[in-house]
Amino acid sequence: MIEITFLGSGGGRFITITQFRSTGGFHIKASRNVYVDPGPGALVRSWRYKLDPRKLDAIFVSHRHVDHCNDLEVMVEAMTGGALKKRGTLIASKSVVYGDETHTPAISKYHIDVLESVHTPEPGNKIAIGEEEFLITPSQHSDPTTIGFRMKTAYGDISYIPDTAYFDGLVEWHDGARLLIAAITRPRDMGIPYHLSTDDAVEMLK
Repeated sequence: MIEITFLGSGGGRFITITQFRSTGGFHIKASRNVYVDPGPGALVRSWRYKLDPRKLDAIFVSHRHVDHCNDLEVMVEAMTGGALKKRGTLIASKSVVYGDETHTPAISKYHIDVLESVHTPEPGNKIAIGEEEFLITPSQHSDPTTIGFRMKTAYGDISYIPDTAYFDGLVEWHDGARLLIAAITRPRDMGIPYHLSTDDAVEMLK
């Protein structure tokens, strides 16, 4: 059995600073516990919903924007028992680990050093976490290193499409997944650059 708990489906700068919709990301409980995009509120909401962050095995961060990575370091501290035990896996975009032209890294060397493994993969790379395999998928976002995933499980594939523009090939990367989780920012014809709208979602579903 696999359980997915959403700790906040909000995103974008204005929702993030108002918290009209929480921005904590989501938790996957499969053969291992994986946290995806720990934005602001990830730690607090994990405890609120009785998801002990000390039991995490891996964290996935799609890109460096604060609504996706704000709570990364504190979740790493929880996963590593207060940074006292070297354990856990981080799968993250290059911008999260190394920073870019406009952002510092989202994680310090101190926190990297307490992790058992750190991956900054390219689309097409595969990473095993327990019995599940993560196929890294591409995005086209203002952070050009943004990545998503297709998680292969015994119950079918779970796909995650983070912030991205709609592009040729997006459907092929996720076609046939049993469950599709996608960041949809605006309704209908109100789309903004580098993000999906509900119109894009309809086209994907077709």
